[in-house]
Amino acid sequence: MPPTSVKSEIAETLDSEIQPKADALQKDASEQKQKMQALVNKVSDAIRSSNQPLIKRELEALEEFRMGPYAALVTGTNNLLAELAKLKTEDETADDFKQIEELTKSLGELKRKLDNNYAALKSLQDKAHHALEDADHAGGDMRKEWAAMEAWLKSQLAAAKLHCQAMVTLQDLAEKAQEAGDQSDLADAIKHSQDRSTWEPQTKIEEKFSKFCDKCQSSGLSKDLQDQFARDRAAFQKIVDDLADLNKRMDDLQKEIQNMKIAPVDFKRLAALLKVPTTHVAKLKKALELEGKAREKALMDLQQELKIKFSGKDMASLMKARRA
Repeated sequence: MPPTSVKSEIAETLDSEIQPKADALQKDASEQKQKMQALVNKVSDAIRSSNQPLIKRELEALEEFRMGPYAALVTGTNNLLAELAKLKTEDETADDFKQIEELTKSLGELKRKLDNNYAALKSLQDKAHHALEDADHAGGDMRKEWAAMEAWLKSQLAAAKLHCQAMVTLQDLAEKAQEAGDQSDLADAIKHSQDRSTWEPQTKIEEKFSKFCDKCQSSGLSKDLQDQFARDRAAFQKIVDDLADLNKRMDDLQKEIQNMKIAPVDFKRLAALLKVPTTHVAKLKKALELEGKAREKALMDLQQELKIKFSGKDMASLMKARRA
């Protein structure tokens, strides 16, 4: 029998990592093209009809809902091509080389289409802003980084919103644990609040955005590109500001959760309020260490022994009290 063929490390990487990512990019590109085209047609029609309110409406929809995902496609394809470029074979006749060659060809073609489409989209933005008396052109040498920053900021905002909601839910759980006197649940909530430290800090977001802005300003942009940059910078700054608010909110929530404590019961004071003599404080404490029916019976026995009667309100509070 012929020996069983064993895939090379490069082939394994291509089949298990690169190819699935390439397939996903191709599929996403096809889906985004259809969605994008519908809005592109609407913007173009609005420009041709010189309907400024409609131009503004359709342009905002294009920038809000489609530019981010398409920019992510551009960046994703560039990143995958960079990964592919790192793979080296022994010679050009190997099967691995041919597979790399085919993937490079298909991804290169996708990159060409995406770059052209991204440039066309920026050009359409330019025409729309001209029609709104705010002329601009988009593209140039900064196009690649422009797309990467747009995609990154919007992904950070989406992630921060989800993280913040998770922290709100965690705070609610911590408050309920504190109210119930459940030390285990409170400790678990405090532990999970530490995940906050693993999320992208605001300082890194602002630093990355600041460096991007400095690079744009020092790269010799034309007047039209400067106008486009000023417009995009304002939009990007709004995202950075929103992220700052979300990050502060998460920091406050984390601090609040981590500072939560369950105060110990002052049994002497509780006994005095219930008119339980100091000689029976230990029995009161022991009763509250029980749960459910066992606690109820222990409290009833204590009342009978002392010939006292807890009020209905006091009894209800004692039954709901945390364990000692």
